[in-house]
Amino acid sequence: MFTTWTAHCVQRWRRSAAAARAPRCLSAPTARTWAVASRRYRPAQRLQGPARTEPRMSGVNGGLAYDIDEQQLPDQIKPLVQMIVRGPDSPAAFIDAMERIADWLWQQQQSANDRGTRPPDTLIPFLVDSLGYNNPVAARIALDLLVRLYGKGAVPVLLQGVGALNYAVNAYALRALGAIGDADAVFTVAKQCALRGPIPNVRRAAVRCLAQLKYEESANGRARCEDAVASLSSLVGDPDWTIRYALVWSLSHLLHRKFIEKPEITNILAHIANQDADVVVRARAQRALAQFNEATSSPASSTARCVHAADT
Repeated sequence: MFTTWTAHCVQRWRRSAAAARAPRCLSAPTARTWAVASRRYRPAQRLQGPARTEPRMSGVNGGLAYDIDEQQLPDQIKPLVQMIVRGPDSPAAFIDAMERIADWLWQQQQSANDRGTRPPDTLIPFLVDSLGYNNPVAARIALDLLVRLYGKGAVPVLLQGVGALNYAVNAYALRALGAIGDADAVFTVAKQCALRGPIPNVRRAAVRCLAQLKYEESANGRARCEDAVASLSSLVGDPDWTIRYALVWSLSHLLHRKFIEKPEITNILAHIANQDADVVVRARAQRALAQFNEATSSPASSTARCVHAADT
């Protein structure tokens, strides 16, 4: 009886501890569901023996549930995908595998263009899930494929990545969504993450994403753009200086977009440049204002320089 009661108490303690670690982002599951999911999708142990060849679920990083149709993969690519799904042997092996996978996918794209078809999309969830290893070089390869190769076709899976159980996947997915720029599909999620994201890394990515969305191509582009400026302006007093720095970057980026009231943004930047508590944030706001003033006074001579500076 005592043993049973002790086991029951330990089980309840483990559940409460897991629930306490649940992310408090709006797009995340409830704490109890997260506790169950975190046990289900904990990092897998290294597999022993021969690699599995049938389609399998991967939840090693972000808890993304998907099946890989390995019948669409050639023999030289299949073991690379399996190795990454199990857990890369080393960072160097991970990068090498991603480069070889990327080369194959770009070859498939070329062949698809010649045939008038589309490249296989079976690896889109795999590419999003691979962002969870937090390897910057491999993540850059995956992001390039998701943005340039798949584009809007990757948006549904990337949105799942924003709500995944891995902060690296959340932030990288928001970066990819910003680069793709589908305002109709992404605006609401990016706004929620910018205002109520779980950690600064995710919030910074969401703040930048709001400035990169292609509002000109959206049916309600003007209203969404005005909403984005209003939401970003509410972060002027955020206690995290990195969020305020990302805010300045986003406002300076929006200055060169349509549907924008330029005096409203310049007033916000002037307030930050004069009153922000951090010298780095003030300097970045002063730089953004100077570049905008230079561009408006002499567009022909400074447009290229201003566009380049908006990316930093």
